[in-house]
Amino acid sequence: MKKQFIFLITIFICFNLKSQNLLPNKYGLKIGANISNLVTNSDEGVKNPSTSLGFGFAGGFYMQIPINNNISINPEILYSQKSSSFEYDYVYDYDINQRDYYTSKSSITLSYVEFNPNFSYLATYNLSLNVGPSIHYLISSKHEYEQTLTDRIDETTSPEVLTDGVYDEQSLDIGLNAGISYYLNENFILNTTIYSGFMKIGEVLRPIDIQNDEPTTNLKLSNIRVSFSYLF
Repeated sequence: MKKQFIFLITIFICFNLKSQNLLPNKYGLKIGANISNLVTNSDEGVKNPSTSLGFGFAGGFYMQIPINNNISINPEILYSQKSSSFEYDYVYDYDINQRDYYTSKSSITLSYVEFNPNFSYLATYNLSLNVGPSIHYLISSKHEYEQTLTDRIDETTSPEVLTDGVYDEQSLDIGLNAGISYYLNENFILNTTIYSGFMKIGEVLRPIDIQNDEPTTNLKLSNIRVSFSYLF
């Protein structure tokens, strides 16, 4: 009985694979724009930095692997540029009777290779719903920092020259994609995708007290992408 069950399962799998092979795979290119933002999480007693949206480019290769007439796996490999900025205030305490107040701004541009094995459900003849994991691997980054002295307790002394603030980046991010695709015709597809990262992409060092070098704010990435796909 057990052998017969295994045999039936094997026949079913083979038949299913044969049915899948009757539906052709499709290949294409994808190009689009990213609108990115940072999600901040600070330790207790530390004010969260304020964040601003950033823009970037995305493009790469796209594939449709149909499972049946309504469900397909759509893996894609993209070069994806994501940027954002954040601002925070901090205090620098001198040894004797002096305190300086600063405000700072950091702008980051992160370039990733993305692998997105999306699952797609064709809800209507030209509209599909997409969801799937996303793996980001960092290939380059740029961090620009500026700070402004906003207040001093004693104006008669000269402020010390401070080193730039520190942003410590991470090379890997994993998250979830969800979105919709609209088929303009058999070849052109308009896509909208929302990404939410699960892992921290970096951390802010010394955001409040310049004499404390412990990281106090973790950053996660969120992103909206609008793109066009062309299938050959």
